Amino acid sequence: AVIATDFRALKRMAKKRCGLPVMTVECTGTRMYDRGAQDAYLELFGTFADKEARPEAGARIAGVIGVTPLDVSHVRADRIIGERLRACGYDEVYCYGMGSGLEEVKKAGCAEKNIVVSPAGIQAARYLQQEFGTPYETAYPMLREELREKLHGLAGKNVLVIHQQIAANEIRREIRDAASVVCATWFMQLPEYRQPQDVVFEKEEEMTDFVEKGNFDVIIGDQMLRRALKGFDGAWIHVPHFAVSGEYEDD
Repeated sequence: AVIATDFRALKRMAKKRCGLPVMTVECTGTRMYDRGAQDAYLELFGTFADKEARPEAGARIAGVIGVTPLDVSHVRADRIIGERLRACGYDEVYCYGMGSGLEEVKKAGCAEKNIVVSPAGIQAARYLQQEFGTPYETAYPMLREELREKLHGLAGKNVLVIHQQIAANEIRREIRDAASVVCATWFMQLPEYRQPQDVVFEKEEEMTDFVEKGNFDVIIGDQMLRRALKGFDGAWIHVPHFAVSGEYEDD
């Protein structure tokens, strides 16, 4: 960023010297991790996805984009997602970023549908739709049954959910008959997946002021955030976000 590095020139030079495909991602160090993940996904599929690949008759394959350890916060996310999508009728699951490697990226055009589990995967899903016609949808097939039960018990409550946007939206969908649900994040918030009341925090003071004025009964988010919300005396439901606390869920 400071010396105006020409990444495209470096890419050409490296490719010529080593004779191998080369990826470059312009990381300036001034944005959040999810922007870098977004650009890396785009470069990965643009470089390696086989342009001739198409779904085969009788083979149901789902692609899952956005499964980074920072966003899904579970040490066995690829297994959990794979099990749940196979239970929905898919024969094979390409979990890009965790569990699947370069061979699955090359066969990305074979997927019947792509599931995007974090905002960092949306641009790549749009690219694959444009290139191969692959439809996509957002989902977060990672919520534990015990968490779902807690969410179903929040009727009549004012709830604040703090997580990456797609995970927060999935949590909101599980909450039934709440008085209000606001989804907030410290990271990317895509306009097409937000509701009017949703917010983005850029400073710690913004979060503390928002909670003080919000009259929330329940906050759902990483418990590390409680350290900045010592005045909040409502209920807290812990949902880890590794990018916030470095904490994983485990079986």
